Amino acid sequence: MIGVDQALGARARIRILLELYKVVEINTTSLAKALDMNYGQLDRHLRLLIKAGLVEEYRIGRVRIVRLKNDPRVLDLVKALAAFGEGKRA
Repeated sequence: MIGVDQALGARARIRILLELYKVVEINTTSLAKALDMNYGQLDRHLRLLIKAGLVEEYRIGRVRIVRLKNDPRVLDLVKALAAFGEGKRA
C-alpha cells in the first residue's frame, strides 16, 4: 500500500479523484475520454490510487468500473480537494 500523500502527488490523480466524485462510478474507457488521457496513463494512475485505498474497481464481464472507495475519510478528502479547486478558480 502506498501513502495518500504519494497518491496525491500527481495532478492527473487528483483530476481522476475529482471526476469520480462528480460521476460516482464510470468505466475506465469513458473516464480516459472524459479526462483526455490515454488508457495506459489512466491505468498507471488508477493502480496507484487503488493501492492507496482511495479508489476501488470491479468488473462486469470485460468492462472495468472504478469509483471512490466507500469510506467516509476518502469522501471527506475528495470533498476538500473539490472545495479547494472551486475556491482557487474564483
